[in-house]
Amino acid sequence: MKLFNTKLAHSGRVGLSISDTCVAFAYLRGDELISCDYGLLQRKQQTAEVLSSLIKQYKLAGNKCTFVLQSSAYQLFLIEAPAVDEGEMAAAVRWRVKDLLDYPLQEAVVDYFDLPPEAYRGSQKMVYVIAAKKAVLELLVEQCRVNGLSVDCIDIRELVFGHIMGCLDDQLPNKAFVYLDDDSGFINLSHNASICLNRGLEVGVRQLQQSHVANADNDDFSFSDIDALVLELQRSIDFYESHLGFGSITQLCLPPASNGVPQLPEQLNRNLDMRVRELQFADLVSDDKGIDVDKQRFCFAALSAGLRGH
Repeated sequence: MKLFNTKLAHSGRVGLSISDTCVAFAYLRGDELISCDYGLLQRKQQTAEVLSSLIKQYKLAGNKCTFVLQSSAYQLFLIEAPAVDEGEMAAAVRWRVKDLLDYPLQEAVVDYFDLPPEAYRGSQKMVYVIAAKKAVLELLVEQCRVNGLSVDCIDIRELVFGHIMGCLDDQLPNKAFVYLDDDSGFINLSHNASICLNRGLEVGVRQLQQSHVANADNDDFSFSDIDALVLELQRSIDFYESHLGFGSITQLCLPPASNGVPQLPEQLNRNLDMRVRELQFADLVSDDKGIDVDKQRFCFAALSAGLRGH
Protein backbone atom coordinates (compact mmCIF):
# COMPACT_ATOMS: atom_id res chain seq x y z
CA MET A 1 0.00 0.00 0.00
CA LYS A 2 1.31 3.43 -0.92
CA LEU A 3 1.06 5.62 2.14
CA PHE A 4 1.46 9.06 0.62
CA ASN A 5 -0.06 9.63 -2.80
CA THR A 6 2.73 11.51 -4.56
CA LYS A 7 1.65 9.74 -7.76
CA LEU A 8 -1.93 9.56 -8.99
CA ALA A 9 -4.14 6.47 -9.14
CA HIS A 10 -6.89 5.77 -11.70
CA SER A 11 -10.20 4.51 -10.30
CA GLY A 12 -13.41 5.69 -8.72
CA ARG A 13 -13.08 6.02 -4.98
CA VAL A 14 -14.09 7.41 -1.61
CA GLY A 15 -12.19 10.41 -0.31
CA LEU A 16 -12.15 10.31 3.50
CA SER A 17 -11.13 12.92 6.05
CA ILE A 18 -11.07 12.36 9.83
CA SER A 19 -10.16 15.05 12.33
CA ASP A 20 -10.60 15.40 16.09
CA THR A 21 -14.04 16.96 15.50
CA CYS A 22 -15.40 15.53 12.25
CA VAL A 23 -15.58 12.50 9.94
CA ALA A 24 -16.32 13.43 6.31
CA PHE A 25 -16.41 11.57 3.00
CA ALA A 26 -16.98 12.22 -0.69
CA TYR A 27 -17.68 9.37 -3.11
CA LEU A 28 -16.77 10.01 -6.75
CA ARG A 29 -16.65 8.28 -10.11
CA GLY A 30 -14.28 10.35 -12.19
CA ASP A 31 -15.32 13.97 -11.65
CA GLU A 32 -18.90 12.89 -10.89
CA LEU A 33 -19.86 13.36 -7.25
CA ILE A 34 -22.12 10.50 -6.16
CA SER A 35 -22.57 11.47 -2.51
CA CYS A 36 -20.90 13.23 0.40
CA ASP A 37 -21.69 13.82 4.05
CA TYR A 38 -20.10 14.34 7.44
CA GLY A 39 -20.65 13.60 11.12
CA LEU A 40 -19.47 15.81 13.96
CA LEU A 41 -17.72 14.26 16.95
CA GLN A 42 -18.56 15.24 20.50
CA ARG A 43 -15.44 13.37 21.57
CA LYS A 44 -12.66 11.66 19.65
CA GLN A 45 -13.75 8.22 20.90
CA GLN A 46 -16.83 8.50 18.65
CA THR A 47 -14.72 8.28 15.48
CA ALA A 48 -15.26 4.56 14.80
CA GLU A 49 -19.01 4.81 15.49
CA VAL A 50 -19.55 7.83 13.21
CA LEU A 51 -17.38 6.34 10.45
CA SER A 52 -19.27 3.05 10.54
CA SER A 53 -22.62 4.85 10.45
CA LEU A 54 -21.69 6.91 7.37
CA ILE A 55 -20.33 3.89 5.49
CA LYS A 56 -23.49 1.87 6.17
CA GLN A 57 -25.89 4.76 5.42
CA TYR A 58 -24.32 5.50 2.03
CA LYS A 59 -23.35 1.91 1.17
CA LEU A 60 -19.68 2.73 0.71
CA ALA A 61 -18.26 -0.68 1.68
CA GLY A 62 -16.27 -2.40 -1.03
CA ASN A 63 -14.82 0.79 -2.48
CA LYS A 64 -11.22 1.93 -2.64
CA CYS A 65 -10.39 4.88 -0.44
CA THR A 66 -7.98 7.81 -0.35
CA PHE A 67 -7.53 8.95 3.23
CA VAL A 68 -6.37 12.53 3.85
CA LEU A 69 -4.69 13.14 7.20
CA GLN A 70 -5.46 16.02 9.49
CA SER A 71 -2.52 18.40 9.78
CA SER A 72 -1.63 17.37 13.33
CA ALA A 73 -1.05 13.74 12.22
CA TYR A 74 2.12 14.41 10.23
CA GLN A 75 5.10 16.73 9.85
CA LEU A 76 6.30 18.38 6.66
CA PHE A 77 9.96 19.35 6.23
CA LEU A 78 11.71 21.25 3.43
CA ILE A 79 15.25 19.90 3.04
CA GLU A 80 18.09 19.85 0.56
CA ALA A 81 17.73 16.78 -1.63
CA PRO A 82 20.44 14.20 -0.90
CA ALA A 83 22.88 13.80 -3.78
CA VAL A 84 21.85 10.23 -4.64
CA ASP A 85 20.18 8.43 -7.53
CA GLU A 86 16.38 8.53 -7.68
CA GLY A 87 16.15 4.88 -6.60
CA GLU A 88 18.03 5.69 -3.40
CA MET A 89 16.20 8.94 -2.61
CA ALA A 90 13.49 7.45 -0.35
CA ALA A 91 16.04 5.83 1.97
CA ALA A 92 18.26 8.91 1.90
CA VAL A 93 15.54 11.40 2.87
CA ARG A 94 14.37 9.05 5.60
CA TRP A 95 17.83 9.10 7.13
CA ARG A 96 18.14 12.87 6.62
CA VAL A 97 15.06 13.68 8.76
CA LYS A 98 15.75 11.26 11.60
CA ASP A 99 17.07 14.03 13.88
CA LEU A 100 14.05 16.24 13.15
CA LEU A 101 11.58 13.72 14.57
CA ASP A 102 10.57 13.58 18.23
CA TYR A 103 10.10 9.78 18.06
CA PRO A 104 12.33 6.93 16.83
CA LEU A 105 12.84 6.66 13.09
CA GLN A 106 11.73 3.01 13.09
CA GLU A 107 8.27 4.17 14.23
CA ALA A 108 7.93 6.55 11.27
CA VAL A 109 6.53 6.35 7.77
CA VAL A 110 8.46 8.76 5.55
CA ASP A 111 7.82 9.88 1.98
CA TYR A 112 8.76 12.91 -0.11
CA PHE A 113 7.77 14.98 -3.13
CA ASP A 114 9.91 17.06 -5.46
CA LEU A 115 9.67 20.73 -6.22
CA PRO A 116 9.69 21.75 -9.89
CA PRO A 117 13.30 22.31 -11.05
CA GLU A 118 12.52 25.97 -11.75
CA ALA A 119 11.69 26.49 -8.08
CA TYR A 120 15.34 26.42 -7.04
CA ARG A 121 16.78 28.07 -10.20
CA GLY A 122 20.28 26.67 -10.18
CA SER A 123 20.64 26.44 -6.40
CA GLN A 124 20.57 23.23 -4.37
CA LYS A 125 17.66 20.94 -5.28
CA MET A 126 15.02 20.86 -2.52
CA VAL A 127 12.36 18.32 -1.58
CA TYR A 128 9.47 18.28 0.87
CA VAL A 129 9.54 15.31 3.25
CA ILE A 130 6.43 13.94 4.99
CA ALA A 131 6.73 11.99 8.24
CA ALA A 132 3.99 10.36 10.29
CA LYS A 133 3.82 7.79 13.05
CA LYS A 134 3.31 4.31 11.64
CA ALA A 135 1.00 3.29 14.49
CA VAL A 136 -1.35 6.21 13.80
CA LEU A 137 -1.62 5.32 10.12
CA GLU A 138 -2.15 1.62 10.84
CA LEU A 139 -5.01 2.44 13.23
CA LEU A 140 -6.71 4.66 10.64
CA VAL A 141 -6.36 2.00 7.93
CA GLU A 142 -7.74 -0.67 10.26
CA GLN A 143 -10.76 1.48 11.16
CA CYS A 144 -11.54 1.71 7.45
CA ARG A 145 -10.86 -1.98 6.76
CA VAL A 146 -13.26 -3.30 9.37
CA ASN A 147 -15.96 -1.13 7.80
CA GLY A 148 -15.31 -2.40 4.30
CA LEU A 149 -13.20 0.41 2.83
CA SER A 150 -9.91 -0.50 1.13
CA VAL A 151 -7.41 2.30 1.80
CA ASP A 152 -4.84 2.16 -0.99
CA CYS A 153 -3.24 5.55 -0.36
CA ILE A 154 -2.92 8.04 2.47
CA ASP A 155 -2.52 11.67 1.49
CA ILE A 156 -1.89 15.05 3.10
CA ARG A 157 -3.82 18.29 2.84
CA GLU A 158 -1.02 20.23 1.17
CA LEU A 159 -0.98 17.78 -1.75
CA VAL A 160 -4.72 17.29 -2.22
CA PHE A 161 -5.31 21.05 -2.16
CA GLY A 162 -2.33 21.58 -4.44
CA HIS A 163 -3.80 19.16 -6.96
CA ILE A 164 -7.17 20.91 -7.22
CA MET A 165 -5.44 24.10 -8.37
CA GLY A 166 -5.01 22.26 -11.68
CA CYS A 167 -8.70 21.34 -11.79
CA LEU A 168 -9.88 24.94 -12.05
CA ASP A 169 -10.89 26.42 -15.40
CA ASP A 170 -9.17 29.79 -14.99
CA GLN A 171 -5.95 29.00 -16.91
CA LEU A 172 -3.91 31.00 -14.38
CA PRO A 173 -0.47 29.44 -13.84
CA ASN A 174 0.39 31.04 -10.47
CA LYS A 175 -2.03 30.60 -7.59
CA ALA A 176 -2.09 30.70 -3.81
CA PHE A 177 -4.29 28.48 -1.67
CA VAL A 178 -4.90 29.23 2.02
CA TYR A 179 -6.22 26.62 4.45
CA LEU A 180 -6.92 27.27 8.12
CA ASP A 181 -7.32 24.62 10.82
CA ASP A 182 -8.59 25.44 14.31
CA ASP A 183 -5.36 27.00 15.55
CA SER A 184 -3.04 27.23 12.55
CA GLY A 185 -2.96 26.80 8.80
CA PHE A 186 -0.81 26.94 5.70
CA ILE A 187 -0.43 28.62 2.34
CA ASN A 188 0.41 26.71 -0.84
CA LEU A 189 2.01 28.68 -3.67
CA SER A 190 1.86 26.74 -6.91
CA HIS A 191 2.84 26.98 -10.56
CA ASN A 192 0.78 24.90 -12.99
CA ALA A 193 -0.65 22.94 -10.01
CA SER A 194 2.83 21.97 -8.74
CA ILE A 195 3.58 23.14 -5.21
CA CYS A 196 6.64 25.39 -5.25
CA LEU A 197 6.40 26.80 -1.73
CA ASN A 198 4.46 25.85 1.38
CA ARG A 199 4.51 27.88 4.57
CA GLY A 200 2.76 27.43 7.89
CA LEU A 201 0.45 30.08 9.34
CA GLU A 202 0.08 30.78 13.05
CA VAL A 203 -3.43 32.23 12.70
CA GLY A 204 -6.32 29.74 12.77
CA VAL A 205 -10.10 29.54 12.50
CA ARG A 206 -10.71 29.68 16.25
CA GLN A 207 -8.71 32.89 16.68
CA LEU A 208 -10.47 34.62 13.77
CA GLN A 209 -13.93 33.47 14.91
CA GLN A 210 -13.30 34.80 18.43
CA SER A 211 -11.97 38.03 16.98
CA HIS A 212 -15.07 38.45 14.84
CA VAL A 213 -17.41 37.84 17.78
CA ALA A 214 -15.53 40.42 19.83
CA ASN A 215 -15.98 42.96 17.02
CA ALA A 216 -19.53 41.97 16.05
CA ASP A 217 -20.78 45.56 16.15
CA ASN A 218 -18.84 46.46 13.00
CA ASP A 219 -18.84 42.94 11.45
CA ASP A 220 -15.07 42.94 11.31
CA PHE A 221 -12.03 41.26 12.80
CA SER A 222 -9.64 42.89 15.23
CA PHE A 223 -6.88 44.70 13.37
CA SER A 224 -4.11 42.64 14.91
CA ASP A 225 -5.58 39.25 13.90
CA ILE A 226 -6.36 39.98 10.27
CA ASP A 227 -3.22 42.07 9.93
CA ALA A 228 -1.07 39.18 11.20
CA LEU A 229 -2.64 36.84 8.64
CA VAL A 230 -2.29 39.30 5.77
CA LEU A 231 1.34 39.97 6.71
CA GLU A 232 2.19 36.26 6.64
CA LEU A 233 0.43 35.80 3.30
CA GLN A 234 2.11 38.83 1.77
CA ARG A 235 5.56 37.74 2.92
CA SER A 236 5.10 34.32 1.34
CA ILE A 237 3.77 35.77 -1.90
CA ASP A 238 6.59 38.33 -2.08
CA PHE A 239 9.17 35.57 -1.64
CA TYR A 240 7.57 33.46 -4.37
CA GLU A 241 7.46 36.37 -6.80
CA SER A 242 10.98 37.67 -6.10
CA HIS A 243 12.92 34.39 -5.73
CA LEU A 244 11.26 31.69 -7.82
CA GLY A 245 10.95 33.39 -11.18
CA PHE A 246 7.44 32.24 -12.09
CA GLY A 247 5.87 35.71 -12.16
CA SER A 248 3.09 37.18 -10.06
CA ILE A 249 0.49 35.37 -8.00
CA THR A 250 -2.79 36.61 -9.47
CA GLN A 251 -5.35 34.59 -7.52
CA LEU A 252 -5.72 33.43 -3.94
CA CYS A 253 -8.14 30.54 -3.37
CA LEU A 254 -9.99 29.61 -0.18
CA PRO A 255 -12.14 26.61 0.83
CA PRO A 256 -15.97 26.89 0.86
CA ALA A 257 -17.24 29.19 3.61
CA SER A 258 -13.52 29.78 4.25
CA ASN A 259 -13.58 26.68 6.45
CA GLY A 260 -15.64 28.36 9.18
CA VAL A 261 -14.76 32.03 8.68
CA PRO A 262 -17.23 33.20 5.99
CA GLN A 263 -16.13 36.83 6.32
CA LEU A 264 -12.54 36.01 5.37
CA PRO A 265 -12.75 36.48 1.55
CA GLU A 266 -14.03 40.04 1.91
CA GLN A 267 -11.37 40.85 4.49
CA LEU A 268 -8.56 39.52 2.30
CA ASN A 269 -9.96 41.32 -0.76
CA ARG A 270 -9.61 44.56 1.16
CA ASN A 271 -6.01 43.89 2.07
CA LEU A 272 -4.41 41.99 -0.83
CA ASP A 273 -3.82 43.23 -4.36
CA MET A 274 -5.18 40.15 -6.13
CA ARG A 275 -8.39 38.28 -6.79
CA VAL A 276 -9.62 36.26 -3.80
CA ARG A 277 -11.74 33.30 -4.87
CA GLU A 278 -13.81 31.18 -2.53
CA LEU A 279 -14.01 27.73 -4.10
CA GLN A 280 -17.23 25.73 -4.39
CA PHE A 281 -17.86 22.08 -5.29
CA ALA A 282 -19.22 23.32 -8.65
CA ASP A 283 -15.69 24.48 -9.51
CA LEU A 284 -14.38 20.92 -9.23
CA VAL A 285 -17.10 18.40 -10.14
CA SER A 286 -19.52 18.11 -13.06
CA ASP A 287 -22.59 18.30 -10.77
CA ASP A 288 -22.44 19.57 -7.20
CA LYS A 289 -25.88 18.03 -6.41
CA GLY A 290 -27.01 21.34 -4.90
CA ILE A 291 -25.06 20.60 -1.74
CA ASP A 292 -25.29 23.42 0.78
CA VAL A 293 -22.21 25.44 1.66
CA ASP A 294 -22.04 24.06 5.21
CA LYS A 295 -21.68 20.50 3.94
CA GLN A 296 -19.20 21.69 1.32
CA ARG A 297 -17.09 23.21 4.07
CA PHE A 298 -16.85 19.99 6.08
CA CYS A 299 -16.44 17.68 3.06
CA PHE A 300 -14.00 19.80 1.04
CA ALA A 301 -10.83 17.96 2.10
CA ALA A 302 -12.51 14.60 1.43
CA LEU A 303 -13.64 15.76 -2.02
CA SER A 304 -10.14 17.02 -2.83
CA ALA A 305 -8.66 13.67 -1.73
CA GLY A 306 -11.09 11.74 -3.90
CA LEU A 307 -10.33 13.89 -6.94
CA ARG A 308 -6.58 13.54 -6.49
CA GLY A 309 -6.97 9.78 -6.17
CA HIS A 310 -8.35 9.47 -9.72
